[in-house]
Order: sequence, then C-alpha cells, then structure tokens
Amino acid sequence: MTRILSVQSEVSYGFVGNSAVVFALRRIGVDVWPVNTVQFSNHTGYPSWRGPRLTPIDEAEIVRGLDELGILGQLDGVLTGYLSGPSMGRQIMAAVQLVKRRRPTALYCCDPVLGDDETGFYAAPGHLSCSANRRCRWHRSSRRTASSWPH
Repeated sequence: MTRILSVQSEVSYGFVGNSAVVFALRRIGVDVWPVNTVQFSNHTGYPSWRGPRLTPIDEAEIVRGLDELGILGQLDGVLTGYLSGPSMGRQIMAAVQLVKRRRPTALYCCDPVLGDDETGFYAAPGHLSCSANRRCRWHRSSRRTASSWPH
C-alpha cells in the first residue's frame, strides 16, 4: 500500500487541501497521514474566514512524533499544499528533508497554493519567495493525478 504524508490546510466548508485529498486518496487505496497547517472555516479565496493556523513548531512536533514511532521510512511520498506562510514553508521543507533521509526514494509533490486565475494571487506575503527559494516549482502541465502515484 502506498503511504503519503499530506501537509495541507483543513477546512470545514469546501473541498481543498486535506479536506479533499484524504478521502479521495483513501478511496483508491492510499494510506494518507494528514498533518494540517491550518483549521479554517473555509478557504482564503472567500472574503472572510476564521480559524487557527498551526505554528511551525506544532507541525515539527507532529512530524517528530511520527519519526519517534520509526515510521517515516515507510512513506512513499510527501504532498504539500497551503503552507500559511514562509516560516511554515521552511519547517515543511525540513520535514521533507527528514523523510528523504529516512527513505531516499520518497517523492515530494508541492502544490504551493498561490492563487487562482479568476481571483489572482492570495497567498501570504513572502510565500512566493519561500517557494521559489526552496525550489518548490509548479507547472500546470506537470500536475500528477492520484492515479499516477504508485500502488
């Protein structure tokens, strides 16, 4: 069974981030380990939203807990989405590097969630430079579908 660490947003209303990917990937037999970067009422493309942002320390503690279980080496990949800001981006890249040390063949797939064609750029200030500096590149023509993950 394919195992994926999914580090993304969680929303109560709508289907983005872990709110969408966990169910979909589990339905096709992928074991998804969700780590939420935020817990919002809805995604930030709406005029308003409410809810907490996890801190980079919170995210690091969750990943450290998984590492202490000795299970990061079982991962086939890491999928990241909405990061909530540059400091979270740096922490997530540290988590990706840790997973790659535990399992060098693990894939890393990044959807930087910077904005939409219709609404424009809406990511947190500094997010784009963090993504670019960490070589987190995204091209529409290279999107991978869930069916392209190894099973």
